[in-house]
Amino acid sequence: MTNSELASLFDELADIMEIAGENHFKIRAYRNASEVISATKENIATLPPEKLQQIPGIGKAIAGKISETGEKGTFNTSEKWRQTGFASLRPLLGIPGVNIKIIRAMIKDLGISSIDDLKKIIADETFLLYDKLSEKTRNSIIKMAK
Repeated sequence: MTNSELASLFDELADIMEIAGENHFKIRAYRNASEVISATKENIATLPPEKLQQIPGIGKAIAGKISETGEKGTFNTSEKWRQTGFASLRPLLGIPGVNIKIIRAMIKDLGISSIDDLKKIIADETFLLYDKLSEKTRNSIIKMAK
């Protein structure tokens, strides 16, 4: 696994956890790990845990996840979060004008926790009444969700 792929894995996890409203300290740790991994020239997934912990910004827990990824191609925490409904909302971030704050607001205001929930409120036209988005953004979300 390349450093770029590994960094993307940590970014994905941080996004999903942030969408779910998880502990911001953990989210920040995963984002920092992604930045450190991206900036490291050596293939980080092949380094032993004790050497990983010598890299500033990589603690014991992150080093363990990197080592696990080097062995299995992924790590358990990432896989656990990928199985949640919140992971299905992550593609909304690819829509111009949609960020994590907007997704969190939709979760709170509309009671959604997955793309399937969003599709249901789009189908019954409840989403059309949601006035916290511009019409353009709302239409982009509807188009993506179908």
